[in-house]
Amino acid sequence: MEFISGSSLLKHILSKGGLPETEVIYIMETLLKSLRALHSLNIVHRNLKPENILLDYTPNGTQLKITEFGFSCIVDPSNKSPWEVSRNFCGKCGTPGYMAPELLLNKQCTTATDIFSMGVVLYTW
Repeated sequence: MEFISGSSLLKHILSKGGLPETEVIYIMETLLKSLRALHSLNIVHRNLKPENILLDYTPNGTQLKITEFGFSCIVDPSNKSPWEVSRNFCGKCGTPGYMAPELLLNKQCTTATDIFSMGVVLYTW
């Protein structure tokens, strides 16, 4: 386990009573770049929420860490079956308030599932 010197994004937002626009832009840009790297490997997180994003305060600045990959899966975009999962298979999974409609309806999980969740995270600010 890696030591994280900060807190969750949720605690950070609540402690400040909201975040300034410049900080929101930095956080979202960083998270979306991280998701692009995950999605390039066909990994879908499926449980993105502020509680699963940690802030790590380092001498080089604040780093963001996406955690809790227990519901993540590997999706094969060329596969015609609804789910191609390498491990931890489940149909409806994650936190209902952050779940994409396709998860709620037991439809195919794609990388867009995580993008929907990031939109909900952005709305929390």
